[in-house]
Amino acid sequence: MKRMHDRIRQVLIFLITIIMCSSMTANICIADTTKSDEIKVFLNGERLQFDVNPYIKNSRTLVPFRKIFEAFGLEVQWNATNQTVTAIGKGTEIVLTINNSKAIVNLEEKKLDAPPEINNSRTFVPLRFVGESIGAEVEWEAKSRTVIITYKEVITKPSPTPSSTKSTVTQTPAPSGRITYTPVGKYKIGDTATYGDLKFSIDKLDLDLKRSDINITGKVNKKQELQFYVYADNGEFIFITSSISAEKEGDMYKFTGYNYFLKESNIKGFDYIDVKIRTSENKLVSIAEYRNK
Repeated sequence: MKRMHDRIRQVLIFLITIIMCSSMTANICIADTTKSDEIKVFLNGERLQFDVNPYIKNSRTLVPFRKIFEAFGLEVQWNATNQTVTAIGKGTEIVLTINNSKAIVNLEEKKLDAPPEINNSRTFVPLRFVGESIGAEVEWEAKSRTVIITYKEVITKPSPTPSSTKSTVTQTPAPSGRITYTPVGKYKIGDTATYGDLKFSIDKLDLDLKRSDINITGKVNKKQELQFYVYADNGEFIFITSSISAEKEGDMYKFTGYNYFLKESNIKGFDYIDVKIRTSENKLVSIAEYRNK
């Protein structure tokens, strides 16, 4: 009888041990799940995969800069000397400086709640600021620690390049509403360029290396804003928009453009200028290329 009691006691101890271990394992699994602080980012329903995890600082989500800018289709430049990130495209230029609470968006100064920073040799930028700067909607779901980005971009299929030319081809609406294809011409400073019914010239480019600023002057036959992407000889670019005056020279309006570049930059001259306009469909297209020689 005693032996049977001992046997029953051993079985009960074994079962209790299994139950306790199972309970502990479950608690460990639950703890591991709730302890996870991974932040997920979705752009138009597709999850963005980062090689290093985003994190939150000052109630703002910071993400690796290159991945997020390229996800929006922007070109990115990193200046290690000045610790500056520049992203350009979609008619927008964003300049962010490490540990600086001020950003520049299309030459306008903006205040940041969380400045860009370097963490473990990686550069992180504030996600909401980047998204909203190019017109995206950014939502935060605290329970699932998920960022949902909605970016409604109109995407057009590229049109075939005519076989008769090797030049870069862009498109502009014709007066009849049809689309015509115009090769982007290549010009020298002082030449008059044409694009459809638009005529313009870059008459002078002053690059002041001591003051670290750049000026463009020229003429255009109507009050059409021109955007200039001045590519320097070291691969950097400087973004300039035209300011058209009421003063005319013949049938052409005069315009000026100004911007600055970083004083520590090793720019010695410029390589070429990519001239762009924004169409009635709100598309930014190249219309001419000016070279120094």
